Amino acid sequence: MKYIKLFLEEVKDAYMYVFKGNRPIDPSPYALPSNILILGLAFVLALIAIWIIFWIVNIIISVTLDKENEKAKFSNDNILAEIKRRKEIDKKFRKKHKSLKEIGDYAEDECANILKQSFPDMTVIKNVYPNYSQAGKRKVSQCDVIGITKNNIYVFEVKNYGGIIYPSDDLYWVSSTYDNLNPKGQREYKYNPAKQNSTHCRTIWLILKTKFPTEKFDWKKKVRNIVVFSDRTVMVYPEVTTTKNEFSETIMNMEDLVSYITDEESKGSADINVVEVSSFFEKYKEENVSEEIKKESLVNAKSHYGR
Repeated sequence: MKYIKLFLEEVKDAYMYVFKGNRPIDPSPYALPSNILILGLAFVLALIAIWIIFWIVNIIISVTLDKENEKAKFSNDNILAEIKRRKEIDKKFRKKHKSLKEIGDYAEDECANILKQSFPDMTVIKNVYPNYSQAGKRKVSQCDVIGITKNNIYVFEVKNYGGIIYPSDDLYWVSSTYDNLNPKGQREYKYNPAKQNSTHCRTIWLILKTKFPTEKFDWKKKVRNIVVFSDRTVMVYPEVTTTKNEFSETIMNMEDLVSYITDEESKGSADINVVEVSSFFEKYKEENVSEEIKKESLVNAKSHYGR
């Protein structure tokens, strides 16, 4: 450090001599060349120092990028393996099921059956049409499956998609085929099912708080927005959840349904009267509502979701 300090002082003196005219009355004939030489040496050393700094920064960036690329490769390998597995599931499924209605009904039936078999204390209702009147106008929803327990009201939106889906905060989600792992490539757009189901959850919440008022708990915290995809669906980045929906969603494949409900039920406070609420919702079952309500639900779906 001592020699560096001395050299910097020499550079300063040389700068003052050459550029500021800070010279003695009778300078040596070698003074100007020697001072220019000192400044030239300082310039070269500065360039070398800058090069060394850039070299070190470049190494750090390269190491960081290599680690990120390795992570991305690992993540991509996992996705590719998942695509291969679910593609096989889809292949077997399509051999048995052909029509769109059959495909859609199968997933809803599968969801309802899993819930009934795994949670015998849960009331499971399929194809529910909850509705209420507000300012003289009827509000109608159509829920694929509802599960009522002593802890929660689970509202399931069930989708039986084959291929890849990219959950996001957007109004429409991108979907693509198994062979097109690129949300910016060839794609289709599907209305955000989490947003769709949040609307259903709101209808159920408004009915519950009106028909079963209570100060013990908030019904809004009891209604769960669950989007269940069949096991044919590959979800890329399913950890992305939206904060834009009134009822925040949980997104999963069918195979994860039991573990999720089990975990949620273990945290419950057991303050819902299952018999009372279940009996009330019986009137909203498909076989118990009028054709007029079903048509209203269909019109609402087409106008809002394009289905």
